[in-house]
Amino acid sequence: MPRTTTIRVSRDTKAKLERISALAGLNNLSKTLDYAAVAAEEKLDRYRGNVDSLYRFKAGKSAFRRTSQKADRVLAEAIQKER
Repeated sequence: MPRTTTIRVSRDTKAKLERISALAGLNNLSKTLDYAAVAAEEKLDRYRGNVDSLYRFKAGKSAFRRTSQKADRVLAEAIQKER
């Protein structure tokens, strides 16, 4: 059995993980978090620019919401392909 730990996340983050879990058809948040971590790591490995610039990027609230929703769909599709 793998070693585990407990982490604290905001309610917003938990809601995002639950939404990704539902889109990907996963049955628990631990698996969803594993897949999200792998997908994020792969995405960052492909990114050749300054990672800090990703955090400084500021967009309008509606643009951010659309981007976030699209990211959820793209991540769910990537998880489905790996299954």
